[in-house]
Amino acid sequence: MKKVLLLGAMLVGSLCAMAQPYFVAGSAENDPNGKFCNGQNWAAGAAENQMDANNTITFSGVAAGTYEFKVTNGTWDLNWGFAAVDMDRSDAGVEGADNVKITLPEEGDVTITFDAASEKIIVKSSVGFGALVIKTYTVLGDAQVFGSDWATGDEANDLTDNGDGTYSKTYENVGLDAGSYGFKVVGNHSYAAYEYPGSAMNKEIFIEYAALYNITIIFDSNEADDSEFKLTAEIEEVGEWEPTAVEDAIADDEVVAAYDLTGKAAAADAKGVVILQYKSGKAVKVIND
Repeated sequence: MKKVLLLGAMLVGSLCAMAQPYFVAGSAENDPNGKFCNGQNWAAGAAENQMDANNTITFSGVAAGTYEFKVTNGTWDLNWGFAAVDMDRSDAGVEGADNVKITLPEEGDVTITFDAASEKIIVKSSVGFGALVIKTYTVLGDAQVFGSDWATGDEANDLTDNGDGTYSKTYENVGLDAGSYGFKVVGNHSYAAYEYPGSAMNKEIFIEYAALYNITIIFDSNEADDSEFKLTAEIEEVGEWEPTAVEDAIADDEVVAAYDLTGKAAAADAKGVVILQYKSGKAVKVIND
C-alpha cells in the first residue's frame, strides 16, 4: 500500500509540474497597433499573455518594428531570454543579448513557443524577421505648424519622395508667433518602425518674431543618423501676421491629458513612452523610467 501511495504522490507531482503556466512579457509600447503582448508592457504574468496548453502564443497583426521579450513563469523570479532561443527551430533573424529581440519588416503575426522540457524558446513570424521596409516617411510635431499634434497617422504630413533619397514637404503661409516648434520624422506612421531623432528628442524650428512663413521640411535618408543635415527645416518669411485674440492668449502651460503610443489614455507618470498634452495646445513625448 505504501508503494502505491508513493507512486500516486509522484504522479500528482508530475502532473503539477506539467501544468506550470508560462507567459510572454515584452515591449508592448513599441506597437502602435497594441497587438504585441496584447498591449501589456513588460508584464511578467499578464493573463492575456499566458501561453496555451502547448506553451504557445500568437500575437496577430503586430506592426512593423523592433520588439524585445522574455518568457516567464508569471513572475520575474524565473525567466528565459535570448540565451534560451533555439536557433535551429526558430525563424532566421532572431537577435538579442539579455532579451530576445525581433524585427518585423512589415505587419505580421508572431508565434512564440516554450519547450519546457529543454527550456528552449522557438520564435516564428508570418512575414519573417529582417530589416524594416520603410514605405512612407511622415513629419509630425506642434500643431501650429503641422496642423495636428504629434500625430503619427496624419497622412496630410507624409513627405514626398524626391527620388534621390530625400523627402520633403512645404507648408505655406503659416502664421507663427515667436518661439520654438518641435518636429521629427517617423516611418510607416509608427514610432516602432522608424523615429528620427530618437526617442525623447526633437528637432526645433526657431521663430524670432510673428509673421507668415513658408516652411519646408527636408529629410535626407542618405545622411547618417548623427548628421545635423539628416532632418532640416528651411524657413522663408512671406508676409505680416497678427495673432487673433484666441491665438494670442497665453494659458498656464499645464498638462491636461496623457496618452501612450497607441493613443490610449495613460497616466502622465506611466512607465515608458508617454505623450503629454498641454493646456496651451502643445504636445511633448517623454520617457518615464
